[in-house]
Amino acid sequence: MPRHASARGDASRQFEPSASTRADALPGPPRCGPPFSSNGEFPMAGNTQFAGRVFISIDGSRLRSKSGAKLNVGGVERTPVETDLGTVGYTEKVKTPTVECTIVLSRDVDLVEFGRIVDTNLVFQTDIGATYALRNAFLTEPPEFTGGEGEVTLKFAGTHCEKA
Repeated sequence: MPRHASARGDASRQFEPSASTRADALPGPPRCGPPFSSNGEFPMAGNTQFAGRVFISIDGSRLRSKSGAKLNVGGVERTPVETDLGTVGYTEKVKTPTVECTIVLSRDVDLVEFGRIVDTNLVFQTDIGATYALRNAFLTEPPEFTGGEGEVTLKFAGTHCEKA
């Protein structure tokens, strides 16, 4: 007997989902990823503020950073291993935590001193209070000034990143 035929021999019978497999029988909104709150519900719309502005400090001194700063918390990067049979697993590679930002160049900014930054604590704080500390931070490349724009690009790395 073919696999699609029922035990009664009625192969033309249509599939009828049970109550447990129907989408309209699932409780609450569709979920993707971990829940946003302890009760598994999504937050209600309204006065929920999301991260927007970022404030970067080095050893307690705030930088005059422009919009668009980036934080990579580091960790493990996983790359799929593919064969002719499909994906069979993954390899891991350690990724260093980094911060990239652009500051404005003014008379009180010494680019040479920025280039000497090593073994410092960098704090990446958002306007909603989420704060991350890049420990043992150092500048990875000499500061790069863009004429006409008055902007300096800074790229930092550290030994580890932690939520403060």
